[in-house]
Amino acid sequence: MLGFFLADILVLGIADRGKALETDTAYWNMFVLKHKLNEKLGIHLKSEQWFLDDVSRLGLYNFTPGAKYSWSEHVDFELNYRFQRLKLLDELTTEHRVEIIPSLKGEWAGFKFELRNRLELRNIDGENSLRLRERIQIKRNFKHKNWDFDYYISNEIFFDSDPNDFNQNRAKAGISKEVAPGLNMGLYYMYWTIEGKELFKANVIGTVFLFLF
Repeated sequence: MLGFFLADILVLGIADRGKALETDTAYWNMFVLKHKLNEKLGIHLKSEQWFLDDVSRLGLYNFTPGAKYSWSEHVDFELNYRFQRLKLLDELTTEHRVEIIPSLKGEWAGFKFELRNRLELRNIDGENSLRLRERIQIKRNFKHKNWDFDYYISNEIFFDSDPNDFNQNRAKAGISKEVAPGLNMGLYYMYWTIEGKELFKANVIGTVFLFLF
């Protein structure tokens, strides 16, 4: 049953509708700095860079300071502000965003489940909009002799108030590992689609560098 469930999650990101552009190849990178103030509250600074058009140009960069509060073993709450510049195809946009992110977590048979609900209050070049993102993630730790890492899959759907429809999907599989005290590195593959006048599709290789201090 688990195999069928995981396959269904990945398939959600692969259905094509309408006229499609040629599938892009992209590289995404994220740096995360985290600091725990106490057992429940932490602060962070995140920054992403996207290289698009077959990894030939910088298509996005952003900076996201924020805080995360662990309400309980099963509930987290995160609040962020983001400044972002994006050039997906031809148009360059500047965005200011507030992100409100409650998450539900649980564990069963060694698997960790997380449902992340993300409400984004966006201002893009002076125009206000809302976006809701729902992500389910399943993670498990693997240990054998000298091997010790986490592996996961996730799927995220986007509902945007402009154009008032579900218009984006991200299906991802990856691994992460602590490589040194205070440093965690991750690698993932993602199939990414965006519905617009034309269907944008991309195969994304991504890296994550998490620094704890």
